[in-house]
Amino acid sequence: MEGRRIVHVFLQLRCVVAFIFGEYVIEAMGGRRARDFVEGMFTSHFYEK
Repeated sequence: MEGRRIVHVFLQLRCVVAFIFGEYVIEAMGGRRARDFVEGMFTSHFYEK
């Protein structure tokens, strides 16, 4: 039971880190297409569940 909770927290942290990293990449590139790509990635990821 404890192991599953750790995995769940790890997955949540990974999503947050990926989101922050994605925002950083968007700022660095300054591209609208990059933002659309990242947002599309996240929306498809969340709606898959």
